[in-house]
Amino acid sequence: RILKNGALISEFSPFEKPMRHYFPMRNRIISALSQGVLIVEAPKKSGALITGDFALEQGRDVFVIPGNIQQPQSQGSNALLKEGAFCVTDPQDILNHLDWDSTKTDSKKMVLSS
Repeated sequence: RILKNGALISEFSPFEKPMRHYFPMRNRIISALSQGVLIVEAPKKSGALITGDFALEQGRDVFVIPGNIQQPQSQGSNALLKEGAFCVTDPQDILNHLDWDSTKTDSKKMVLSS
């Protein structure tokens, strides 16, 4: 039924107002449900880095697209690469790392969070 209709997973009641400090809690759930997390761009302090840290704590793979070393918005994501995140320069990098054959895998089952 979830495949057909989707699902909503939350620690909060349906009528709870969104608050800024709720987003890291939400991202902890997202990373836990994911096989891997792709960080596209992250400054030194960002929600993306918080999500990447959750993923690492949960034993998930963290993938990073490298950014310009002179741009502040890439400093956090480039730091993750130095710490051992997997470098991604092509979508196939993720498929290869996860040992997914894109010609045989049902695309509905392939979910990555960014």
